[in-house]
Amino acid sequence: MRIGIMTQALHGNYGGILQNFALQRILCDMGHSAVTIDRHIYRSKSVFKNAIKKILRLSKPCYDSSMLTPSEKKILNSNQIEFVDKHIDRIGPLMSQTEFDKTVNDEKFDAFIVGSDQCWRPCYSANIANYFLDFAADKDVKRIAYAASFGVDDWEYTDEQTRLAAKLAKEMDAVSVREESGQKLCKKYLGVDASWVLDPTLLLGKAGFQQFVNHEASSEGFITEYLLEDSDETAALREEAKKQLGLTVCKDNNKSKVFKRLTPLSRYKNISVEEWITNIACAKFVITDSFHGAVFALMFNVPFVVRLNEVRGNARIESLLRDLRLEHCICKKTTGFRIPEIDWDYVNGHLKQRRAESMEFLVNALKN
Repeated sequence: MRIGIMTQALHGNYGGILQNFALQRILCDMGHSAVTIDRHIYRSKSVFKNAIKKILRLSKPCYDSSMLTPSEKKILNSNQIEFVDKHIDRIGPLMSQTEFDKTVNDEKFDAFIVGSDQCWRPCYSANIANYFLDFAADKDVKRIAYAASFGVDDWEYTDEQTRLAAKLAKEMDAVSVREESGQKLCKKYLGVDASWVLDPTLLLGKAGFQQFVNHEASSEGFITEYLLEDSDETAALREEAKKQLGLTVCKDNNKSKVFKRLTPLSRYKNISVEEWITNIACAKFVITDSFHGAVFALMFNVPFVVRLNEVRGNARIESLLRDLRLEHCICKKTTGFRIPEIDWDYVNGHLKQRRAESMEFLVNALKN
């Protein structure tokens, strides 16, 4: 069966890239052919606008990513794109609705799967109807949602978006979501019963990512920090963790947020996907506010702590940790912080059970 995967755009997001890699690998291991339809949100390439950004930067000793042009951001993400080009079979990037429509109409697929990033969060999606597979409504194909995510536990759709999404969701062959709150949102607003399944990275598991780990990196003890939103509190948390663990090295697994005017952008290139995985797999402790930062710490049985991130949505992290009895790994305040103790036997056993349930959903959804 040839399967088209609809997910968030593949660019500089480590978690987004790795969940897509995992879903493709799982489908191929099942004997299918899988390709990702790499849909992007259109960004203006205005020469005037980009020129203004560069001029404004000349007056600032430092600036943030909002002052970068699309081509400059591509430089920063070049290591991630290299991984995508090497390990993910994709069509695209598709930068416009016209390109997307032509692709899904010309290409021959037997099934479409939407997942497993925040595809069902309207503010993150180029066209939310596409992520409910509207383009396949009149095609004789399977339409499946695997671990689709709203990202948050409240409803962000307009009335019109709700009406359209509900109609399309009811027409799907099988619906599953990545977090428990997603089940409630599907029932209340879309009128469908959704299964709760694992993110593809957890479904593929540690063995699927071992090939990317450089074990020589474990020669010295270190903490890995992967924070999408930094603060004075997380800085204090970092220092307290170093003190309690007797470690001095903290590797930053995130891209730079501040750029110096006279420093070449090539100096700020994001680390490779392989190094990102290695830094978590070989760490003694992980500090993160990212869902996939926590997921990879779990897979490699590395103790970790999560700082909740209201900007990017916490429902998926809270749901996962609650399911694994790891709510104590959420750090709500740095005062009195202690390194969390984790029952890895329980965590690994429960994940094994959840993998079996999630795989059963996927197998049954793709049955002819």
